[in-house]
Amino acid sequence: MNIFAHRFRETHIDLLNEAGIGFGIGVNGKYLVEVCRNGKVIRQPFGPRMRPNLITNGFFDFCFAGSGPSGILRAAVLYARTGTGTTTPTNADTQLAAQTQSTSSLFTGGGNTYSNDTVNGAWTATWVYEFPAVGAGVTLNEAGLGSTAGPSGGLSTHVLFPSGVTLNSGDNLRLTYSITYSIPSIITPITVSLAAVNGFNISGSMKTCGLFNTTAGIFGTIAATDSSTIAAAGNYQGQMSFNSSGTASLLSAPTTFPAVNTSPAATGLGTTVTGSLASYTNGSFTRNQTWTWVPSNPSTTVSNVASIQFYDAVAGTGLYLILTSAQTKANTNTLTVTLSCTMAAV
Repeated sequence: MNIFAHRFRETHIDLLNEAGIGFGIGVNGKYLVEVCRNGKVIRQPFGPRMRPNLITNGFFDFCFAGSGPSGILRAAVLYARTGTGTTTPTNADTQLAAQTQSTSSLFTGGGNTYSNDTVNGAWTATWVYEFPAVGAGVTLNEAGLGSTAGPSGGLSTHVLFPSGVTLNSGDNLRLTYSITYSIPSIITPITVSLAAVNGFNISGSMKTCGLFNTTAGIFGTIAATDSSTIAAAGNYQGQMSFNSSGTASLLSAPTTFPAVNTSPAATGLGTTVTGSLASYTNGSFTRNQTWTWVPSNPSTTVSNVASIQFYDAVAGTGLYLILTSAQTKANTNTLTVTLSCTMAAV
């Protein structure tokens, strides 16, 4: 008996930033310092205006390499820290220069909220961290947020105050922090223009689709006490190949993108496939994920592949690639698609 290897044609397509497809997420943060006594604000040392601060490399590394997608964007800034150090912050900081306090407690009197920018494609979350009262006078010079209470490791943001903030015994610091994630692809599709590979032309448009509101979808909700950890924001990370293997599907629909804040009606071809997540290198701020449809998926040749959906867990929500024209996936071929995600401070 002679056994012959079954031959098939393989198509491998890379949707990587190196190929000129700019698909990124911008992040920036601002803070407000207030000194309180007995639950009431007694002064704002730097006035009522929110001030920008430094997003550290550790924030991006945590988002890309953190364990599991759910709530990672929130978990990266779960703890607020204060310190007495006077060292100028740098991108490489992993801790405050001289930490004095940390807290994950939020002010229950309000201020913990979020807003959506459906014109530019951005989401801003605001948390108000309430530090405990100090037992002795202290002058604070720095603050930051982190994924851990510290003092070492896990620092995501770092700021050196314009001047020292003096607390007397019984005073406490209240730190309001807003972080904005800029994701233009929610509003404006990104043009994908690549040469056909083995007859499969993946050119078209790519857009993040799904609900952009207060209840579900890409961004989720924030409760006043932060009992909701914005799990849907974690799902967005899964779609973007941050830190968890997502799934992908070949679709015959949609063939056009829906309006903002609307989930497409997806019609699948064959079964979904789970991505293969590449390892992450700290400091690279880029991570790739690859999805492969083997010859038996779909079980028969389909000539109506109109779009591809990349997502983590929310049905109807995700990153959609709508092809310029319907393509054929033969059940003798393997189709492999690689997607890359980057993050950067803006």
